[in-house]
Amino acid sequence: MSRTTKKIAVFSSFIFSTALVTSCSLTKPFCSNFDKTQQMYTYYTENVVKSTKNDDGIYEIEFDDNNHTSFSDTFVNSVKESNLFLPSVEFTNFIDDKVEAYIQVDSNFNESVLNLASEHENAILVDKVKRSLALFGGFEEDPNEQVLWLNFNGWVDEFATLHKDNLTLVPSTGYINYFQTQINNGVSQMQACLTPTDGIFNMGNTYIEGKTWGQAFTEYGPLEGLLVYPTGIMLHYFATWMGNTGIGQVFAILFVTIIVRLIIVVFSIFSTKSQNRMTELQPEIAALQQKYPNSDNDKEQKAALSRETMNLYKKNGVHPFLSILILIIQFPIFISVWSAMQGSAILTDGSVLGLSLTTTISQGITSLSSATPLAVILFIILCISQFISTRLPAWFQTWQTEKFVRVTVQTDSGQKSRKMMNYVSYFMIVFICFMGFTLPSAMAMYWFFGSLISIAQTIITQYAMKRRRRRGGKGGDGSTLASQRRSKNHTTKTKTKSIRSSR
Repeated sequence: MSRTTKKIAVFSSFIFSTALVTSCSLTKPFCSNFDKTQQMYTYYTENVVKSTKNDDGIYEIEFDDNNHTSFSDTFVNSVKESNLFLPSVEFTNFIDDKVEAYIQVDSNFNESVLNLASEHENAILVDKVKRSLALFGGFEEDPNEQVLWLNFNGWVDEFATLHKDNLTLVPSTGYINYFQTQINNGVSQMQACLTPTDGIFNMGNTYIEGKTWGQAFTEYGPLEGLLVYPTGIMLHYFATWMGNTGIGQVFAILFVTIIVRLIIVVFSIFSTKSQNRMTELQPEIAALQQKYPNSDNDKEQKAALSRETMNLYKKNGVHPFLSILILIIQFPIFISVWSAMQGSAILTDGSVLGLSLTTTISQGITSLSSATPLAVILFIILCISQFISTRLPAWFQTWQTEKFVRVTVQTDSGQKSRKMMNYVSYFMIVFICFMGFTLPSAMAMYWFFGSLISIAQTIITQYAMKRRRRRGGKGGDGSTLASQRRSKNHTTKTKTKSIRSSR
């Protein structure tokens, strides 16, 4: 029994840890090439060219009178540190002129882009969307199918052909690769493209296309369509319903956590019952251990103990490996929620006390900004709640065993099993706290809310067990833990009374 429990503990922790590490790569982000051009332009305006932040928090490029741009000091320094040369002014002006000419031709854009002006009545937005597609996209036949860097690469080749007699004006291949790599790396972590409706997200800086449920299945995958998309849609509509002001996003995360946890409870209720039955069987297991006291060293006794223990489990409906099965069932749900939290476009609009929901806890703490206090508090309460929710079932089980069960034999294997379970639980607490430190604050909130629900679930389960023990003690067959305790107490009181009578 002890070795079985040990294997379950080790295997469960390994599976869970692996899922945490690899879950981000198991689902695809809902970012189309259209969305990526918008994210690239956002990064471009904030980090590459000179821009100003208006009163609404939107970055606007500083164009000169000829609609030409200039590089920011940060980008200039980064190019020099990479031992590269900045492109000539003639080249940058050439690219700006090409972008300007491109956005004047309506046939370069699909109908949805052309309708932006009437839908949003925002000239800045329309201009920004068109410039994004012009600079970082391009289409070969269908305007709906954007090809990243198609226009830019073509313009680079055109400029090189025009100035083949004066190659000093042509940017080096190293610079072109550096420029594109910087842009691509800058948006590689921007995966927040999951939204059912077209809209402006990222605090008003990025326009994202809406996705349908059918697209989720056909373009991204079955797991995305079955679980990730519905979770993201719930986040979107809950946040919209609550006001989309930061607090609204927090309540959206809470509501989604409750719904997900209710689904998990349905799957885990059978595992919980099996674990409770296992606790009630401790007296009989102790008797078996007493029957085979040398099971740690004697192979025959070890095999016999294992055989009779499994027969006891089977007779009483206990399934030791059921917890692993439940854990496997929970993995797709966990992965999908994680992906939805990372991919939800509407969460990029939210911030609470200066902490953006897409900012990692580590970034919030190390930034030493207005977001730091809340990031520190969130990390602390996450670790505390995770510790309590993980250890509370073990505390209750220890209490039940000490109160109701008289174990006469404590084998080395049993003690090793309990130690192993404790080590695994502490490892999982440390691991989740570490992951919470590196994940977006939205996911940290999800884990915190989930821990609170787990604590409540454990307390309610124990209360239900207590009521069942009382009913079993009053009208049952005396086989419950409560009956054993009352029987033990009755025996003690009888002995005491007899001693007093003899006096």
